[in-house]
Amino acid sequence: MLIWALTAAVLTWSIATGGGTAVGFTVDALGQLFAIPLLVVAVWSWWVARRRVEFDGGGQGVGALLPVPILLVALLVGLQVLPAPFQIPREGLGPTDIAGLSSSSTVPAGWPTVSVVPVATIAAGLSLLAPLAVFIAVGCLDKAPRRSLAVLVIALGLLSLALGLLQVAQGDGSRLRFYPYTNTTEAVGLFANRNHFSAQLYVVLMLGGAWLADGVGRAARSLRRGRQAPLELAGYAAFVFALLAAVALSRSRAGMALAIVAVAAIALMARAANRSSGQGAGQQGRGGGLAVIILLGSASLFALQFGMQRIFSRFEAALAEDLRWPLLEATVSSFWNSLPFGTGLGSFVPVYASVESAAHVFKGYGNRAHNDLAEVLLESGLVGAALLALFLGWFLIRAFRIWSRPIGDDRVDDLLQRAATVVIALLLLHSLLDYPLRTTSNAVMLAFACALLLPAPAAPVRAARPRPAAARRRSDPSPRLQPVMPPSPAQPWKGNVEWPEAWRGESKDGER
Repeated sequence: MLIWALTAAVLTWSIATGGGTAVGFTVDALGQLFAIPLLVVAVWSWWVARRRVEFDGGGQGVGALLPVPILLVALLVGLQVLPAPFQIPREGLGPTDIAGLSSSSTVPAGWPTVSVVPVATIAAGLSLLAPLAVFIAVGCLDKAPRRSLAVLVIALGLLSLALGLLQVAQGDGSRLRFYPYTNTTEAVGLFANRNHFSAQLYVVLMLGGAWLADGVGRAARSLRRGRQAPLELAGYAAFVFALLAAVALSRSRAGMALAIVAVAAIALMARAANRSSGQGAGQQGRGGGLAVIILLGSASLFALQFGMQRIFSRFEAALAEDLRWPLLEATVSSFWNSLPFGTGLGSFVPVYASVESAAHVFKGYGNRAHNDLAEVLLESGLVGAALLALFLGWFLIRAFRIWSRPIGDDRVDDLLQRAATVVIALLLLHSLLDYPLRTTSNAVMLAFACALLLPAPAAPVRAARPRPAAARRRSDPSPRLQPVMPPSPAQPWKGNVEWPEAWRGESKDGER
């Protein structure tokens, strides 16, 4: 299937090369180019499926609102870069080098566009091509292709994990770190930042948890019946242990905390899967739940003991010295001053430089607010706040429906949807303390998880369009009696013609 192949290619490229946060990399531009064919094919597939459902009637097709995110992003970028019919007030910003102004100049009182850096806004909009393409493409796919893509995401995450272990083993001078500005003493995998690497690890842990939650219960029931399933249980334990150990090696405080939350969510999923098997109230069901607790608890304990010393070393610095708080304070202050329009997507660096306090100046510059919620509100204003509220409302409704319904016969698919809700929640929580979604890699994984929440399209019921008579005769091998038309006066009855039953005048008892 073409759409599956293109989706797999964009996912692979984005996850393998999209670990940086700075814009302008050649690999990012190539990823955006690769996403354009997928976006075109995905929208076309959606259009054909919708037309087929409307024409044939019945059935469940792809969502009617699937391409809406493209329109919303295009509308937001267009409103920010096109000249406004009035001057946008900017009195709240201080003297800085914004949009080519010299450092001795002051920001003018009015601007012709919403964005203070239109070029950066266009670049930020283009960076969303890959996530949008993945979201629409996966939304058009059936359950089996979605499962295979989830396996692909897990495999790429395990590859990044192995790379991170090699980076730590080789030390500070490891040539396996692919970005010039990176954490040189921690595992970063395919990323430039340890926190973003840890985000990929707990995403992979949750997606793999769909199979883990289903498999641990089956293995435990096999053991209760006297059968052996030690290799399967050992594989699940090694999977959890390796991911948690890699998170510890990354020394990401938020990553470790969210990974523990992911383990707890997997335990809940396993319990639900065990109950859905029809044996949750019996001894075998209790054995499956106990196996889950032992497996996840022991793997988490060993992983934490393996790398907790590296995590604790991150807490040696006082939280008051963390630059996240000055960045957040300046971002919130600038947000109120830029209402209602915002400063434009991709404008955080010059805007923060205009309000940066002398007490918080450091070697380098503030590239992100380390709180994506505050940064999105600053850059997009009330329009961004409305879009964010719309997304959160959709997510909460879908998550409630997915977790409130029982797990059906498609156990892995239902568990994968539950895992996707946890993935989205973890990434959103992480975004309150960092900016993991500013990487193409984590952004496409979020888009993939959002697409998993959509109901998989099913073949439409072809009932509304009648088939031609010739097609009916070809498809139905059983002979049918053709209706006998009454003769006209000029065409009398001839031999070998059976009179219609109603014309014979016979009663039920055979009397005439």
